Amino acid sequence: MSSVHGFSSTAAVALITGAGSGIGRAAAIQFADAGCNIVAADINKVAAEETCSLIKDVECLAVCCDITQPDQVAAMVAATKDKFGRLDYAFNNAGISGTAAPVHAMPLEEFDRVLSVNLRGHFIAMQAQIPLMLATSPSPAIVLTSSICGHQAHAGMAGYCASKFGVRGLVKAAAVEYGPRGLRVNSVSPGAIATPLLLDFLASGGGDTVKQLTEEGATLDDPAGCSAATAAPTQAGPQGGAATGPSGSGSGKSSSSSLDVGSLNLADAPASAEASAALSSTSTAAAADESSKEEGKLKVPLRRVGHPEEIASCVVWLCMHGHYVTGTDVLVDGGSTCRVMTSSD
Repeated sequence: MSSVHGFSSTAAVALITGAGSGIGRAAAIQFADAGCNIVAADINKVAAEETCSLIKDVECLAVCCDITQPDQVAAMVAATKDKFGRLDYAFNNAGISGTAAPVHAMPLEEFDRVLSVNLRGHFIAMQAQIPLMLATSPSPAIVLTSSICGHQAHAGMAGYCASKFGVRGLVKAAAVEYGPRGLRVNSVSPGAIATPLLLDFLASGGGDTVKQLTEEGATLDDPAGCSAATAAPTQAGPQGGAATGPSGSGSGKSSSSSLDVGSLNLADAPASAEASAALSSTSTAAAADESSKEEGKLKVPLRRVGHPEEIASCVVWLCMHGHYVTGTDVLVDGGSTCRVMTSSD
């Protein structure tokens, strides 16, 4: 096997957590279209295998992994090395939205759960991935999923916001540490993206809780009146996504498509039956758009929710073409964070 500068000349390898659905699945497909072999990791092995079934002309390895478990993450990276002998790109996308509740009413266990998946899980993944990347890739790159909630606070989502702000700090620290060795580390912050996780969150009542907490004159004196609304359990994935997990990305702990609801008015949650029926990004987008536009309440300058593929294309660019970009975060939010927040947001 020929090599350049000591590295294998075979196809590059991209590992995606929360690859079973949503943003993670879209990223796996786009990396494959760019010629990369794929490791599709998700807390839901069946979902990861479904993603691999959609990938043609390159090899795809489906791996079951809960990113909060160091032994499972180590096994994921070991399987990557055994199968492909290298790791060039890692998209750590698994994550969960958690529950909506004010700080004083949020159970400590729930706060810890969200941080465990959305921040600690990324740290665990990077610890396992970096040694293999430095040893086997000529131009390694890592992208983490943050959120617009990592730029702007949203009432009722303290744990989620803290985890996503933390992701951006982790990215900057790693970029400084590994830049001299050629490893680039960035993050992407999605806005409201049309994934099953978004509809699941709305259907669960989470949107109502956030709305209640942000309405003018709302009181937080009665925790019972602002009871936490549990989002679908996942590590970012279509099932909810985190994985790997629920936001767009899979288990009772979610994965990518981290749910990014800050730019939508969440008053009108679709019925759970409708949520479960929305399986494609197109139908999910239509449902989310309809839910938000009925009363002219969509708070996005581009006047629509985003598609998983629009986040994925940014991730692929950062990994494969953004060779002078590191330590930064790219907002893909339709302009949501350009707006001046009001009391009704």
